[in-house]
Amino acid sequence: MPKPLTESVNLAEASTSTTDDAGLLEVEFITPGWGSSGYYSPKVIEAAAPLFAVGTHMYFDHPTETEHHERPGRSVRDLAAVIIEAGVVNKATGGIRGKVKPLAPYRELLTDEAFASNVGVSIRASASDIVVGEAEGRRGPIIEGLVEVDSVDFVTRAGRGGKVLAVLESARHADVHEATASDRHQQLQRAVRAEHDGTNGWVYVRDHDADERVVWFEISGEGPTETWQQTYDVGANDVDITLTGEPTRVSALTTYVPVTRPDSTIPTTESQEDTMPKIQIEEAEHARLTETAGRVDALESENVTLKAERDQLREADATRVRTDRAREIVADRAKEAGVEFTALEARGLIADLPIKDGALDEDAFTTTVDENATAKKSPGTGVKGFGASAQTTEESATERPTTTPWGRPLTVKGA
Repeated sequence: MPKPLTESVNLAEASTSTTDDAGLLEVEFITPGWGSSGYYSPKVIEAAAPLFAVGTHMYFDHPTETEHHERPGRSVRDLAAVIIEAGVVNKATGGIRGKVKPLAPYRELLTDEAFASNVGVSIRASASDIVVGEAEGRRGPIIEGLVEVDSVDFVTRAGRGGKVLAVLESARHADVHEATASDRHQQLQRAVRAEHDGTNGWVYVRDHDADERVVWFEISGEGPTETWQQTYDVGANDVDITLTGEPTRVSALTTYVPVTRPDSTIPTTESQEDTMPKIQIEEAEHARLTETAGRVDALESENVTLKAERDQLREADATRVRTDRAREIVADRAKEAGVEFTALEARGLIADLPIKDGALDEDAFTTTVDENATAKKSPGTGVKGFGASAQTTEESATERPTTTPWGRPLTVKGA
């Protein structure tokens, strides 16, 4: 199975002087020799010349692992140039050279001497096979052939500072990649995974500081995601990464500051291309926090509803307990007094129960029941309040007037 790889040379060393064709570059794409993960023989390089075909794209920077999986076809935003003359073998170096046409938006940048002297070019290609062998007095992986060139990319600098840079193996597909500054993230990702893969979680490099040699990574498992910090060293080949010191758990803090040009004190706005990696990380974190906040709001709302339902059930239960106890008191006091309350009178007594500390005030209620029982036993009286008995017909009749205001007797119908 073909094995993807990248191989880099300095753009300045690759020859950035324009030819007679105005605006074109003559670039040396690759030369024979050892990379950090394999040896490219002159024969392999010579056979690969036709792979650098007319129309091959050249982009700014290699894609990260995430970008490669999300957009394997690359982005037109990063397309900087195309090969317009197929690669040929340079007899002086044994490398492959070809003519490149920068696209209009980047022509001035790519033909600038200062820019050219500080960047390199790196191929993204596939190897037919990689075996272990010996070459030039050194034993190691031998790249037996190149089968396809996907692109040639402009990178920040050559990893070893020479025409042929180190090659990195991909942890995901046993791929190989050349060690350029843009690959440092992938190098750290592999080192962190190798060191912390036994933590029963998913490990992801969040960021790193190349000057301080510090890497920040996250570990996600069954519990909450944790962010850690650890120092690292880079090998002499500028490829091998070794984690040093003890990892320290940290928390991320985002700070926004004005952006100014080196020759200006006036804050300017960064372009979307300049800040794209940072924006993608912040948007992902913002989306995660927004989703979490939404779940918190939903849970809080659900909690409020459940508490209200709980309070209603408690109050209903307390009301039932008070009512049942009140009925018992009415029955007991009526029996003791030798009276019998009607259903309507009983309902009247318990319609407005006295409450003390959330419970029935039995002393006050017993007093009320006793008063009504005594009143019920007295002739011509009934239960006070809601359950009071109506006056008898005889009593009502004695209170009726028998004459009109003029002294004439009144006649009662039906008498």
